[in-house]
Amino acid sequence: TALDIFFPPICSVCLKSLVAREKEKNICESCFSKIQIESALTCPVCRARLAENKKTCHPNASYRLAAASNYGEPTVKTLIWRLKYEKRAAAARPLAAVLLKHLELLPLNLSVFTVLIPMPLHRARERERGFNQSQLLAEAVNQKLGRSVAAGALLRIKHSAPQAEAKDFDERRENMKNSFLVKNPKLVENKNIILVDDVFTSGATMNEAVKSLKENGALKILGLVAAKAGF
Repeated sequence: TALDIFFPPICSVCLKSLVAREKEKNICESCFSKIQIESALTCPVCRARLAENKKTCHPNASYRLAAASNYGEPTVKTLIWRLKYEKRAAAARPLAAVLLKHLELLPLNLSVFTVLIPMPLHRARERERGFNQSQLLAEAVNQKLGRSVAAGALLRIKHSAPQAEAKDFDERRENMKNSFLVKNPKLVENKNIILVDDVFTSGATMNEAVKSLKENGALKILGLVAAKAGF
C-alpha cells in the first residue's frame, strides 16, 4: 500500500522491515519463533504449572490463570516494555498473537467464556499513557475469539502507586485494596469472564479484580496474561 511506502511496517521487537505475511502480527517470524509459549494453565496461588488439565493445586483459588509466557522471556519482555513504557500501541498485536497461541494450546473449552474484560487503569494513569494496554490486548485477542469486550464493566477507582514500586506482597495487596468497582453488575452477573492483563507478578491486582467481579455475580473467571513474573 501507499502507506507502506512512506511508513514501512517494522517488527515490534527487532525493528526490521516486515514481509507481507508478518504484517498482521506486527512481528517478524524470527522473533516470534523465539518465544516459548506455555501449553498449560498456572496456579494463581503458587505459580505451579498445571499439567494434565488439573484445575488448580489450591482449591481455594477463585480463578484460573492462563499465563502465556514468562516475563524473563526476552522477546515478550521487550514487547511489554514497548507497549507500556515506549507507548507503542502496535506492540499489542504480537502480544495478542502470543495470547491466542497460548489459548490454542490449553486444554480449555473457551466457548463457555462469553465476555472479555480488560484490567482497568485509573483514568489519571490512562490519560498519562494515552491508552490502556490491557484493553488493546483484549480487543486484539477478541478479533479472533469474537466475544464481547466489556471495557467499562470494571473500573479502577483508587489511584495508587505503580505496583512495581511496592517492596513486598503485603504492600502490593494493601495498594490494591478496594481499588475496583463494577459499575453495572448486569454486565458481569452469571457470566464466565476472561480477565485480560499484561503481566501477573504478585497476583495482588488480579486477586482484587476477581474479588470485585465475583462479589457482583461473575461465575468462572480465567485470568489471561501475556507473562508471569517472579516476585
